[in-house]
Amino acid sequence: MNHRKTFYVVVFISLLAVCSFSCKKEILYKAIIKVSMQYSDGSIIPVPACKLVFGDDNYSEKVKRTVYTDEAGQYEGTWDREVNLRVVASKEINGKLYTGGSVVSLKAEGKTEQEIFIQE
Repeated sequence: MNHRKTFYVVVFISLLAVCSFSCKKEILYKAIIKVSMQYSDGSIIPVPACKLVFGDDNYSEKVKRTVYTDEAGQYEGTWDREVNLRVVASKEINGKLYTGGSVVSLKAEGKTEQEIFIQE
């Protein structure tokens, strides 16, 4: 009976080891975008609920997305591939449209941080 327990323990450990080495780890590419507006007096304020469009019309739906910044003027998102994305920020404030843009390069595991300033 003791040999049977040892056999099952060895089989269990072997299966666990095989799974841990053969299971593919999902790599995520993270972007942190902060949208701000700079006034003529030099003050900079975050822009909450600012529309962000990542990618172009010809991009895959897995890559292209439209989102909005949070109350701190920030958006954090992940993609499942390395990609260079055009980002366009826009927000209507007091009847005027403010826009800005940038290119975000998502590379390797880790995060890419980008600040976009919008202006009239």
